Amino acid sequence: MESVKQRVLELEAAAKGSKKELRQLEELQTQFKHLANKKREAVISLRKKYKIKLEGGNSNENPALEPCSSFQQMQRRFGLRESFMSRLKENDCLKPTPIQLQAIPLLFSRQSAILLAETGSGKSLAFITPLLHMLKHGDGLKAIVLSPTRELTIQLYKEFLIFSQSKDTTVPRVRFLRKALFPTNQDQFAKLCQSTEILIASPMKLAQLAVKFSPIKNLEFLVIDEADKLCEMGFLEQLQQILTNCENPNTISKYLFSATMQPGIEEHVRQQVMGTSEQIKVQVGVRNTTAEAVEQKIVYTGREDGKLQTLRQIIRDGFEPPMLIFVQSKDRAKELHHELTYEGVNANVIHADRKKHERDEVMKDFRLGKIWVLICTDLMSRGVDFKTVNVVVNYDFPQSVVSYIHRVGRTGRAGRKGQAITFFTDDDVEFLRNIANLMKKSGVDVADWMMNLKAATSKRWKEIEKRPLKRKTISTDMARNTNKRFNKTLNKDAKRLAKLAGKDAAFQPDQEEEAEEEGWQKEEDEGLASDEEFGSGEEEINSDDC
Repeated sequence: MESVKQRVLELEAAAKGSKKELRQLEELQTQFKHLANKKREAVISLRKKYKIKLEGGNSNENPALEPCSSFQQMQRRFGLRESFMSRLKENDCLKPTPIQLQAIPLLFSRQSAILLAETGSGKSLAFITPLLHMLKHGDGLKAIVLSPTRELTIQLYKEFLIFSQSKDTTVPRVRFLRKALFPTNQDQFAKLCQSTEILIASPMKLAQLAVKFSPIKNLEFLVIDEADKLCEMGFLEQLQQILTNCENPNTISKYLFSATMQPGIEEHVRQQVMGTSEQIKVQVGVRNTTAEAVEQKIVYTGREDGKLQTLRQIIRDGFEPPMLIFVQSKDRAKELHHELTYEGVNANVIHADRKKHERDEVMKDFRLGKIWVLICTDLMSRGVDFKTVNVVVNYDFPQSVVSYIHRVGRTGRAGRKGQAITFFTDDDVEFLRNIANLMKKSGVDVADWMMNLKAATSKRWKEIEKRPLKRKTISTDMARNTNKRFNKTLNKDAKRLAKLAGKDAAFQPDQEEEAEEEGWQKEEDEGLASDEEFGSGEEEINSDDC
């Protein structure tokens, strides 16, 4: 097509009224229009096939935004390095995912955008590829990549390192802003900016840098991963501090990647972060849904103690590890870990009370298959990539629809199959309809009775996000799970029987059981809502060691 276009231009320049040349020009123009129409139809067909929707400006007609159906086509079009193509093959990235085939050309065009795609769809590679090829060694700080948690920041850094391995001296340098690199004066800040082209950080650390030292100069790209989380209150303030302390923030190309984004948050993001409401938006698949590759089912367990029995049965019947289990607090994670370890299950747990090197070691062992079952809170539901997770169990019902999407998204990644099992008790029934709606949108067959339930209001969902449902301790120890009122009744009956028997001494319960009961009741009274959630966002980012 390009050769035809070039020939048309040559004939237009050469045509001086010659009938023969004018005739050839008309024929070539007709041929060019025909080829252009065929190319446009192919682009429309490709986007339709992968459910890619573009909004904003004249994005659908812009040739710079035409998707690429293969990495080979990207190599011809954008000059991808041979070493990079080799890294793709080594990591089984043989064909671009839907978000990659559209997002990579968009980033090369340097047009700001909001990009939404389901969990496990390869969003990280969609921005790693352009940044590693548009920047070169020696440019100085040109791109910043932000993510909400330390674990996700480290994961992104490692992915950049994997794909930047090359003997080519022009490959840009990548740094992770950790404690050892954090500058204490203006000279160190200047050296940091000169020593890297791509800086990966959490917003808290970068905001501290931006406020403390001189403005960040010559920044060209700002990539925000898990954008819906980073655009919540608190994080949004830090993002604004970063942008305010950049020279010419309006010239920076900004890219917001996420699996979920509510309409209200999206509009807020457009105005507060992007600076205008005219950006391009890329939506892959159905908005705010789970991957179709995940087999989802909901299991009724009756009461809280039924969950443990159901989980035991799943493990006893046999499952294909690794398995990821989500609970609503770190204390419940510890309790479930104690139970499974006691029964000989190859399990481990990740929570705030473990040191950072311990958490890193647990994640490494889980990826290597040394751990079969990993118990965690919603920390692990955001962006952290375990490509081989086969089963996700929502032991505790998710506290929001978004939480459900991200939890389930830990399996079925990069086109692989996965299974997600969600337990619910009588206390969770009021929230069941919302999750059932989501499952139905994802193509899952849902029982009619679930769809006939009354959906919980957004106000009610917000309430349990702030103050989760109180749940009984995860334990098979009957003394801990026995209701206090029932214990009192037993004690009263025992005293009454003792008097009838003519005994003078008042009945005293066993001291060990009484202490255990008091400890349990204290746990119950304090409530799980007061627990400090590991990975809820700000706690992890505020860490000095991040």
